[in-house]
Amino acid sequence: MSPNAFELSSLYASIGAMYLRLDTYEKCHEYYQKALDSQLDSNNPDLNCISSHTNNIGIIFLKQGKHSDAISSFQRTLKILQQITEPHDTELALAYDHIGDAYLSQFKYEEALNNYNKSLEIQEHILPRNLSALSSVNDTLGNVYLKLGRSREALMNCKRSLEYQKEYMLVAHSSFAVLYNNIDLMYYREEQYLEALENYCKSLEIASISLRQKSFINCYSTI
Repeated sequence: MSPNAFELSSLYASIGAMYLRLDTYEKCHEYYQKALDSQLDSNNPDLNCISSHTNNIGIIFLKQGKHSDAISSFQRTLKILQQITEPHDTELALAYDHIGDAYLSQFKYEEALNNYNKSLEIQEHILPRNLSALSSVNDTLGNVYLKLGRSREALMNCKRSLEYQKEYMLVAHSSFAVLYNNIDLMYYREEQYLEALENYCKSLEIASISLRQKSFINCYSTI
């Protein structure tokens, strides 16, 4: 690729990113597409850049509610990444996440599960471990299983999410309140009421601590 073609593609992508911050999706899509076309029309296209542009276009489609178009863009990104990355690469995991998100937006839960599980499988092999990503994908899987009425599998994933989160986040963080509340709901669905109550109480305790902390912060800000 000539330096001019590379610079032009980068410029278009930067303009697209600015429009994205403004939530101006049509203009954002226009410039991301120009960035992609600049790569595709060059003599030596950069596959890393192409995968980035197709991923960005997929994100715009998803924000616009164009789920099928988003899936097509994300799958295109995935195919390129499979050519240029190692089997256990963070970018691959993210591509599967995005495809899962698009299917989830269409209420296609089985397809979403399939892609989220592929993302999880990759994340589990990446070193050093990204605890935040592992917690997030397990939490997402838990919520999808819950939508399918598969409470036991939902519970298993949410517990894993909780354990990962404990490794990198203070227990008083409000995110723990959400997780304990989710686990409480899953135990309740399984008619394990004592366990449900125990987790509900943990959720309530953390939520009250978090609320007090925010109140203190607001007080200091006012002072």
